[in-house]
Amino acid sequence: MNLQVEIAKLSIEELRDLNSKVVALIKAKKAVVGQEVAIGLHQGQKVTINHRTCVGKEYEIVKVNRTKAVVKELGKSTQYTVDFSMIVPS
Repeated sequence: MNLQVEIAKLSIEELRDLNSKVVALIKAKKAVVGQEVAIGLHQGQKVTINHRTCVGKEYEIVKVNRTKAVVKELGKSTQYTVDFSMIVPS
């Protein structure tokens, strides 16, 4: 709660600066998580996708690219390109 009070005291320019730093930190952490996941991925591996529309569905990796993987839902022919940070190995 004290943090919210301190943030409320900042000027608009200071808030914009803080926002850009937070966004940069989030992107950096997302990239690290994605690279950690990418190391363990290979073609044919069964995975799940961490997304609200993919709950309870299982996918197979078709291709691993540099920053994303192409996955196919088991039993269907539709393929999706998914960021590594959303992939959870089964």
